[in-house]
Order: sequence, then C-alpha cells, then structure tokens
Amino acid sequence: VWMPPNEDEDVPRVNGRLASARAFNDQDVLNPNGFYALSPRPKITKMDLTKLSGPIFLIQACDGIWDVASSSDVATAVDPNMPVDTIARRIVQGALNL
Repeated sequence: VWMPPNEDEDVPRVNGRLASARAFNDQDVLNPNGFYALSPRPKITKMDLTKLSGPIFLIQACDGIWDVASSSDVATAVDPNMPVDTIARRIVQGALNL
C-alpha cells in the first residue's frame, strides 16, 4: 500500500516504512497478510537501440539521487566524452545542489 509522504519526508513509502527500491528481499512487506504489497518481478522493456540517435546511456542510482533529481536533471550531467567517475561526481553534486 503506497502511503503519501509524512510531514518529515518527501519519499512515498510502502506500509509507511519501505522505499520501493529496496523492496526485493523484504518479505514482510512483499507478503503481508497473504497479499503482495509489491511485486518482486521487475518491469522489463525491450528496445531496438540501433534505431535511436545520439548517445545511449543507462544511469543506475540510489534513492538518494532519485528522491531529489528527475531523469532530466540527471541526464544533463551526462557527457559521453567524460570518464564515468566524473559523470558520477557531477550527478551527485547536482543532486546535492537541488
């Protein structure tokens, strides 16, 4: 059951305590009272990347980034000509500045 954020935080939680990104092994939330609050099955989307133009990249980040930054915010930090550690620092710094 998604619950709106309480007054102290701005992150929606399942059953008031769990951010969904960590939910895959939290059995008490996955199967409370005989039903699933979350599905451990990931959503998978297939795409033909050869039909896309421009640089293609995947960003994996923790809740600390996604809680404050949008996909657009994070994507602006990506420059395919930079080393990945520089890009990672830019993403973290950008999130800290939001």
